[in-house]
Amino acid sequence: MVNNDWGAGRWLARLRGILPSRVLPERSDSAIERLALSVAFGGTSGDHALTRRVHAAQVGAVIRLAPYTFSANVFNLVIILYALAGSVPLWAQLLWAGAILTTQFVALRGWWRSLRQPVEAASPRALRAVTIHASILSALWTLGPLGLMMTDDPANLLLIACVSTGLICAGGFALATVPMAATAWVVITALAAAGTLLIEDLSVSLSILLLLCTYCLIVLGSVISTARLFVSRFLVEAELQQRGEVIHLLLNDFEQSSSDWLWETDAEGVLQRASSRFSDVAGVPVARLQGHRLQDLKSEARDPANSWTILDEMMTHHQPFREHHVPVRVNGELRWWSLTGRPDFDERGRFRGYRGVGSDVTEARRARDLVTYMAEHDPLTGVGNRNWLLSRANDAMAESYANGTSVSLLMVDLDNFKAINDTRGHPVGDEILNRVAQRFRTVCEGRADLARIGGDEFAVLHMSEHREETERLANDLIDVLKSPITTEHGHHALGATIGIATAPRHADTIEDLMRVADIALYRAKRGGRGQALYFELEMERELRERRELENALRYTLERGGLSLAFQPIVSARSGEVVSCEALLRWEDPVVGSVPPSLFVPVAEEAGLIVPIGAWVLREACRRAMEEGAGIDIAVNLSPLQFAAPGLVDTVRAALAETGLPPERLILEITESVLIQDFGSTSTTLSELSALGVRIALDDFGTGYSSLSYLRQYRFDRIKIDRSFVAEIGRGGESVAIISAVIILARSLDMEVTAEGVESEAQAEMLRLMGCDSLQGYYFGRPASAFPQALAEAGREAARGGLAPMRALSQGQSSGQAQGQPRVKSRGEGRGRA
Repeated sequence: MVNNDWGAGRWLARLRGILPSRVLPERSDSAIERLALSVAFGGTSGDHALTRRVHAAQVGAVIRLAPYTFSANVFNLVIILYALAGSVPLWAQLLWAGAILTTQFVALRGWWRSLRQPVEAASPRALRAVTIHASILSALWTLGPLGLMMTDDPANLLLIACVSTGLICAGGFALATVPMAATAWVVITALAAAGTLLIEDLSVSLSILLLLCTYCLIVLGSVISTARLFVSRFLVEAELQQRGEVIHLLLNDFEQSSSDWLWETDAEGVLQRASSRFSDVAGVPVARLQGHRLQDLKSEARDPANSWTILDEMMTHHQPFREHHVPVRVNGELRWWSLTGRPDFDERGRFRGYRGVGSDVTEARRARDLVTYMAEHDPLTGVGNRNWLLSRANDAMAESYANGTSVSLLMVDLDNFKAINDTRGHPVGDEILNRVAQRFRTVCEGRADLARIGGDEFAVLHMSEHREETERLANDLIDVLKSPITTEHGHHALGATIGIATAPRHADTIEDLMRVADIALYRAKRGGRGQALYFELEMERELRERRELENALRYTLERGGLSLAFQPIVSARSGEVVSCEALLRWEDPVVGSVPPSLFVPVAEEAGLIVPIGAWVLREACRRAMEEGAGIDIAVNLSPLQFAAPGLVDTVRAALAETGLPPERLILEITESVLIQDFGSTSTTLSELSALGVRIALDDFGTGYSSLSYLRQYRFDRIKIDRSFVAEIGRGGESVAIISAVIILARSLDMEVTAEGVESEAQAEMLRLMGCDSLQGYYFGRPASAFPQALAEAGREAARGGLAPMRALSQGQSSGQAQGQPRVKSRGEGRGRA
């Protein structure tokens, strides 16, 4: 028979967590002693049946001594009656003796009944009954010393001391299993004896009294110790009995379990006495199991951890093992077993084989693998997550240090994804992320490790000795997103921008490597997106300065430190100022004027462009209403502001707050707004047009599909980009392109504004080609004052053509920076968001 003490212990430990403590008690010695003392004094152990059995044993121990206590009481009674003869009336002696004997007969009757029907269960009331009986009997015995004191015989003092001491000791020990009764007996008897001694007032009374108290304390201590030991024995026996029953049940369950089985080998490792349950689990007949080694069951199962080899080594060296997992192939299915075993030796120390237990842990193993997978993989795309990347990167960096290779981290950010996610919704965004992950996985397969570490941010870990291989991988990642991603909601144009850092060249830890790769990514996004850049030390300095600029911008925005400048737009026919464009300015009291081309991109990246854009709308409308004298106001919207939710509500609120008529507000958008999403853009433009504001397409002609935008959307005005205007008079095809644009706009019932007019010749040529309005330094530089005065001056100058406007521009720009006019860049102070 297999030795199963360790197996039962394991099952006992397993069930201890699910069975109540009364079934598997586990108490320390001190806890058992405290519980035993409580039960001895009538308390409960938590198990009602056990408590009743213990109380029955306490009472039974006292009852079993009833014949002996009866004899002792009769003997003492005879001696004291002899001493009282002639001193106390006979009737009093007989009455006293009769009371004692009656009390003893009650005890004898209980003893006699217990012989026929043993006491197996008792309640605390039985303990109280014994205590009351002991109290009555001790009170009766106190009359004896009082009677001896009435004899006036000094010799009786010794008899009083002997009788009292005997009663205290004999009664205390006889009642020790019921400590309440024993305590009552000792205390009552001792008090009576002490009172007698004090009444006698002898010279030795105090000494005897002290000895009496000492004996009482010793007896009470012994009573409590005896009671505690007596009850503790019962509690421990009951606990051992319960444990034995539980172990028996566990072993029975162990034998009947379909997922666990016992196994045994001889000294050669050959299986012995294989059970039918082992045969069922292994999917092999019992006859085939007999005579084969345990290792023969591994079959063709894949064993990446070499667990069977490790098991074979442990068994070869006679080492014990516990819950060692091995893969097996059962009926064509991969299963996992957990094997526990220990070597068995005979009395001479000779190895006889192994005894052990096996469990099928396939489901637990699968659950654990699933938890591990979920902890290390992105649930949306199925690629690795940040935790997996950090672990993989640490291993890769350690390996690279060992073999002298490099580890490159590519931080990949998706261009234009946020706009699609915000406008189309998260379900569409999730689908796009899945498609992107599939494309990236195809590129990285067999070359690098891919992980998704944020909303639209991926990371690629690449080990290589040559920088060219990493650059080729980065370019492949960028190229794979050049074709639009198609979903049921349409085509979505995305891009990828990548920052690259290499260990150990740029960092020694994965945390630092991610930080510098992020810096390189940030610099790549600033440089125009759709590219890959390696980290350089200069980037870190630029990033620090940019963060400082962002903090300063936040502070400026909070204290209202931004302002607007206005550049006039004149009629090509009359020369009058018909509208103006609001341009954003930042005059810092410390560093002076901050160029818009510097702080506008920072505002866009920091998420400040939407509140700034809302302020520009309100301020421009207010200034136009208060100072404009009928001049229209144009405000440029950035792609981020246009894509942000609530743009229409912001425009509506600005108009309502300032009272500006909607037809006087012109909202300018660039082609970068249109390229992001056809559906949402069309809806937003329609809602803005419904408010009554006018829409202008800015920088027309610089995109790839400007004509398709004119077909898709309805604009009130198009603005010819300054790059075409600058070519007027220099040859080339710009004049033909501008003329074609004007003719196209006429056919679509749109106005045309030319930007960047710097000379009289350019202005005259544009007027002759039929351009509606003109804007540029030739007519005026941006100024803080609203250009209402120019309206009157423009009317005066119109009588002589456009040439006199040169003088007006010079007059308007007085007090501003002198020098050659600057060509307005795309970041030229516009209230863009």
